[in-house]
Amino acid sequence: MVFRRQRTTGESALSVCSAPLRLEQHVHVEARVVLSQRGLVDQRPLEPRLLQRGQAAESSGGEGEGAEELRECKLNDEPLDPSSSLPGSGVLQVVYFSTLQQDMITFDIALDLTSANDRAICLRLWERSLTTPTDDWQSATLDGSATAFDAWQYPHVPDAGSLAITYAVRLAIKPYDRGLFFSPPMANPPFQRLLRTLEGKHGEAPCSDFDKVSLLRQAATRNYFTTVQIKSLVDVVSYRKGKIETAVLLHPRCTDQANFVQALKSLEKETDRQDILEMVGASIKKRMRKEVKAAQQASGIIGSLASSVAASAAARAEGGEGGALAAAAPPPES
Repeated sequence: MVFRRQRTTGESALSVCSAPLRLEQHVHVEARVVLSQRGLVDQRPLEPRLLQRGQAAESSGGEGEGAEELRECKLNDEPLDPSSSLPGSGVLQVVYFSTLQQDMITFDIALDLTSANDRAICLRLWERSLTTPTDDWQSATLDGSATAFDAWQYPHVPDAGSLAITYAVRLAIKPYDRGLFFSPPMANPPFQRLLRTLEGKHGEAPCSDFDKVSLLRQAATRNYFTTVQIKSLVDVVSYRKGKIETAVLLHPRCTDQANFVQALKSLEKETDRQDILEMVGASIKKRMRKEVKAAQQASGIIGSLASSVAASAAARAEGGEGGALAAAAPPPES
């Protein structure tokens, strides 16, 4: 699915149907679903809804602000009449366009948790809602009863039941990642939810350090953190190796890097703190070397292009002078 909103450079890649989700001012949906594949069958109602909305918009003549239309409908790369019924197998591709004003996109996802593939999708959606500022579960029911992933022990998804999720993606005019010096740190409510997930339920064993670092790796790609927040995340990791990995992972996303050493106070050994600072310094030097090399390559390319342009201009000038001299020369005597 591809949702685009104009004047926005940020992205939110939602891998439910193995396709990215981009945000811009208008909404442009490209849904490509394997109808016979287990785990996506329960999402098929999305396609009929798009077909019905496109037909309803066409019959209304686009009255009011904004417009909606179904621009393309294919089955197995062949044109499909939107009014026809959907088959039980095949690859359906729908392109839907809307300029109606909206601040949030919601869509329903139905999962059968007895299926390993559906449990993997559920875990992925759970992790995205914890680590992506624009994404959340608006509501969820398990076998008809209201539920929420906050009641589960990460990363364990229930292994039975029918889960229905209303997944919400907030459309933002500004991208949420505007670089280290212009992006705010992770807001406190989502940060506390992430921290509680890592700490685990009272009376139950928390998740492994491997799972903790894996989730923090996802959070670090989409968020920035203060030194105080990083210290809390380092503290929640149980063992030395995981703490060191977490600190090194989160340093590039620290909004107050001058105070980063304060996040390492929970480490028992001074040698561990020194090792982290050395790894961070080596990472910075490596990144700087890459940037310098890229700048040198760009400079070389620009220099080559400039030389080619100058040589071409000189050749044209010489050709012009030769032609002018030939025109000015007297005709040969017979």
